[in-house]
Amino acid sequence: VLEGSNNMGSSWFILDTRSSQMFQERFMRKAFMIEPSKRCKSNAF
Repeated sequence: VLEGSNNMGSSWFILDTRSSQMFQERFMRKAFMIEPSKRCKSNAF
């Protein structure tokens, strides 16, 4: 779960949720797009 906040972390909202994502090798990176309407100042996962 990737969460975002626009008020210094006082409240959070879900930006994206993923499950069962497979990675073929260690330290591999994947990019996931987030809707532009869900922009925020802070994020946490």
